[in-house]
Amino acid sequence: MESVFHEQQDGSLCAQHCLNALLQSSYFTAVDLGAIANEMDQAEREHMAARGVETEEYQQFVQQGSSNMDDSGFFSVQVLASALAVWDLELVPLSKRDHPTAQRARDDPTAVSAYICNFREHWFTIRRLGSQWFNLNSLLSGPELISESYLTLFLAQLRQEGYTIFIVVGSLPLCEADQVLSVTPAVQRERPKLLRAPGRNRSRQGAGSSSAAPPYAAAQDDEAEDDELRRALEISRQLHDSGDVSLQRALAETRPPGAQAAAISDQDLQRALELSRQTAEDDASLQQALALSLLSEDEAFGQADDQRRPPTTTTTTGSTGTEATTVAPVEDLRQRRAKFLDQLEKKTAEGGGGGGGGND
Repeated sequence: MESVFHEQQDGSLCAQHCLNALLQSSYFTAVDLGAIANEMDQAEREHMAARGVETEEYQQFVQQGSSNMDDSGFFSVQVLASALAVWDLELVPLSKRDHPTAQRARDDPTAVSAYICNFREHWFTIRRLGSQWFNLNSLLSGPELISESYLTLFLAQLRQEGYTIFIVVGSLPLCEADQVLSVTPAVQRERPKLLRAPGRNRSRQGAGSSSAAPPYAAAQDDEAEDDELRRALEISRQLHDSGDVSLQRALAETRPPGAQAAAISDQDLQRALELSRQTAEDDASLQQALALSLLSEDEAFGQADDQRRPPTTTTTTGSTGTEATTVAPVEDLRQRRAKFLDQLEKKTAEGGGGGGGGND
């Protein structure tokens, strides 16, 4: 934030502060703007005198004084436009219907680089630096970082309160803040303070003044309301990101009791089916483990291959014909194990008998 150029209000020199904030350096002084205003006054006086210095219109023009500046330091929009013309920059009203840049800015406020706002003879700049937007109002203690989403709301609020908003059309000069913030975006932990509200309309003729009387409310003069608005926007964003949880909860609460019970029953049924499936799988695993425990090591490895084969089918022939019987894998294993043990006992018995005869 230190790289952002910002001037605090000095008297009524808000036009000077506005231009320097836009250009991000002390390019203009009150003397410079006064000289531009004097040139414009002289050109207007010569134009009116061409119709005759004795005419009523000319006399009224002379009595009104300058419409481009006054002793307090106020300068008209024509003075600001002439000063920016030196930089090949143009001020276009945001409300101008037949201007393509104005239309684009109304559709997407971030499509342009800067805005100049005027209300009650007070001028201030809103500008993008790097990829971030800043409110560079000289009535603030420092630059205020504003998000792109809040920029749209901010401009809409200003228009509603009577501000005249101009788009800055053209290429702004390079500045240090733009380069620094492009690499390292700013983080603002504390919002700047409002030094004072802009002065009342001094009931004078001239461009740049507003006949509207609403108070200055650019989201800085009432911090409590601004904080509430920011919280509301944040809550709205969270609700949108979470799929509108509140709406889903409300729909669930308004559902008929029978529908809620049916939904709960369906959930219970699904859980019961899932538990039943898991139990069946556990039983199958247990049977397989018991079967393997009945085998010798070699048979266990053989059984792993047998499990991929269909169940053993034996055919028995009796007096009534031929009958096919499917033997369960576990029962078949038990029979094979019993047969194996019988054969082992016979071999042991025969071996014992043969050994005895040899000793005799």
